[in-house]
Formats: sequence, structure tokens, C-alpha cells
Amino acid sequence: MKIAVDFCQALFNMGLKKAAEAVKEAGFDAVDFSFKDKAAHMLLKEGDEQNAIWVRRIFNEVGLECVQAHAPLGFSALDKMDEEDEQFDLILRSFRFAQVLGAKTIVVHAVTDVKPVDFISYNLRFYKTLEPYAEELGLKIAIENLYRYDKRYKTFDGVLSKPSEMVEFLQKLKSDVFTVCVDTGHALLCETAPEDYIAGLRSAPIGALHLHDNDGKDDLHLPPYAGVMEWDKILDALVEMEYDGDITLEIMFFLGEHASDEELPKALSLAARAADDLRWKLEERKEEWETTR
Repeated sequence: MKIAVDFCQALFNMGLKKAAEAVKEAGFDAVDFSFKDKAAHMLLKEGDEQNAIWVRRIFNEVGLECVQAHAPLGFSALDKMDEEDEQFDLILRSFRFAQVLGAKTIVVHAVTDVKPVDFISYNLRFYKTLEPYAEELGLKIAIENLYRYDKRYKTFDGVLSKPSEMVEFLQKLKSDVFTVCVDTGHALLCETAPEDYIAGLRSAPIGALHLHDNDGKDDLHLPPYAGVMEWDKILDALVEMEYDGDITLEIMFFLGEHASDEELPKALSLAARAADDLRWKLEERKEEWETTR
């Protein structure tokens, strides 16, 4: 089991080589290579295959792995599910890039601006369109629990935010190409304790994690233990679901607040210690659980 961190903020602030070195020196084994950030997004624009080879070489030199990736944001109901569409093509480019990096799973957000079109039917078509591309590359597509934020009323409208909704959605996709990315922060903001979200997935596979903490009011993307979540309960739920993946933090806002050359390595080290603590506790719980089965 590896500990990993979303790479986008470090890449944006430090550049590829320094960011990779800082993440490794902090104590992380791996990264979640996210194309949400401008710096990573530009790698897809031109020469994406050569850029992917270059990034993989740097990671190999430093001793980092890429355990998962995150497709670009921005695809909307106004775009076309066609390779000639720029936004759709960027998603496909990210698939190829992730495969070169060695990622086995890539998170792809559902399209949320589909009104008045039915959200479920539209996104079933969206994901089924992506399925053959992922299958050809040997990738899993992870579907994340999300929200729509209403700035006026400061409310979070859940998107696949109830575990029963996610289970039903995966059942309708009818393919083992698809898996779940559990985002702990999003679950809490949509009034479901992360441990309850995990437990409620039942037979749905968990293929990726976005672990981060908050105060229950804002999407802060803090390291574990820096907010109000009950991490022991979250770990217990993961054990009961027989989760066997990695501990992956998504803490770009926290890292962005400590973005100076002096502060960012310290922030990464603090986060790595929290991630390593979760790993140790999770592995200990798994051993205990296996001996009592």
C-alpha cells in the first residue's frame, strides 16, 4: 500500500523536477497526476505523448510512481462526445498520458450542467462513450461523488452523493471498466459521513480515494486530522469494504496556501506524515480483521 498526493499544486508552483523531488523527499511514494491544473493541462495541448514520456522519466529518476490520474475538467453538456470536440479530445489525451505514466485508474467527473436533460441518462451515455477508449488502454474510470455549489445560498447540492445513487449508477453502466472514487470531503459537505458513504457502497468497487478533511462547511481540502472527520471510523469502513488500494490525499487548496519555496516542502511533509499514519492504522486494522474472520 502506497501513500500518494495530488501532484497538480506542487507541479504548478515548483515545476516538474523540483515538484517530484519535493514530493518524494516529503515521504510520499506516489502521485495522483491531475490535469485540473493549468501546468498539467498544458502538457496535453501539444506533444502529449513525448511529454508523458518525459514526466515518466523524471518520476523514475526520483523514485515516484503514478498510481492514479484525474482527467481535465471543463467538459459540459454543450460539448460533443466526439474526438473532434476539443474538450472531449483533452479527456482522451489524458487517458493516453495516464497510461504512459503507469496509472491504472483515472478519475473522470460526471457532467453536472445537463439541465434540462436528465442527469442520469446523459452521464450514462457520456461514460459509455469513454468506455472503449479506457478499455483499450487498460484503464479503469473512477466516478467521483460530487456536488454543485450555490454561491447565493452557500449550499451544496449533491451529485451521486448518496451511496445508493452511486451503486445504482454503476449497475446501469454494466461494465467492470468503471469503479468509484470516494471523496471524503465531498461526502461530508453533502451531509453524509464519509464512513457511511463508504459502507453504503456495498458491492460497488472502490478503485480510488480522494482523502481530505474540512470543517463540514467548506471544501477546504485539508490534510487528514486537520478538520472534523473521524478518521478511525473511515479506516474501519475501508477495512470492512476490503479496500486494497492506496492512501491518496487530494489537498491542493492546503498546499496552495503554503505555496512558497520554503513552505511547500514543509506542508508536503506534514501531509505525508498524516498519510503514513493512515496507512499504518489501515494495515494494522486489516491484519486484525483477517485474523478474526
